[in-house]
Order: sequence, then C-alpha cells, then structure tokens
Amino acid sequence: MTQEILLEQRDGIALVTIDRPQVRNALTIAMCRELIGLFERLATDTDARVVVLRGNGGHFWVFHTGLTDLSYELTVRDTVTGAVRIYPGGATSGTRLCGAADTSAF
Repeated sequence: MTQEILLEQRDGIALVTIDRPQVRNALTIAMCRELIGLFERLATDTDARVVVLRGNGGHFWVFHTGLTDLSYELTVRDTVTGAVRIYPGGATSGTRLCGAADTSAF
C-alpha cells in the first residue's frame, strides 16, 4: 500500500482508508488503479469477510475533479433550444469544474 491508501486487517475485516484529507481524499488515477488491484486481491482473501472503505479526516472523496491528474471535457446541451456549451477541465486545462461553475449557462 502507498502512504495515501492504507490497509488494516483484523477479525475478518479489511479496513481501507483513503488518507489525503488535505484534498478531501480526492483520488488520482494511480490511486484508482491501486484500489482496483487491492479489491481484486481482497476478493480472493479468505481472511477478509468484509471490506470497509473510508476517508481520513471526516471526508470521503468528491468525484468532481477529484481525479486531479485526469483531463476531461464536459458538454452541456440545452434540450429546449439545442444550445451547447463545452467546459474543459482537469490536468491540462488548468481549470477545476464544479457544479456551481456556471449557474446561468443558458
């Protein structure tokens, strides 16, 4: 495990903790890959009967741009007028999009 994904196992419980409270436990692509590998391993671990996933610091990750090394493009289409707005975001754009980014889009 990395310093950002912690695993503790005892009494049949696998406790997986995302430990990036400074960014509200946002995930990177590398962390997603690590979690997939961990879950695949735990699926065959006869000592782990339950898996608990949690975030350190009182926050679980928020997915909007939580993947800070991921580039994306969000296309919004007004279903009445057909107007389209495109929002680039993520690693290469230098912007971080959130739900309140453009409250008057159309």
